[in-house]
Amino acid sequence: MTTELFVESLGIVSTTRNRSKFNSAIFHSDHGSQYSSREFRATQKALGMTQFMGAVGR
Repeated sequence: MTTELFVESLGIVSTTRNRSKFNSAIFHSDHGSQYSSREFRATQKALGMTQFMGAVGR
């Protein structure tokens, strides 16, 4: 799984769904490199999403 795959997926979903539903949405993920990359975080921010990563090892 690559960052590009997830960035592209968010882009597709944002164009096929009502984009206003992304404002204030919380995206919960693990600490994988694809989710913590600058590109993925920038895409989420542009869509108005907030990212939440749980604690490690709990």
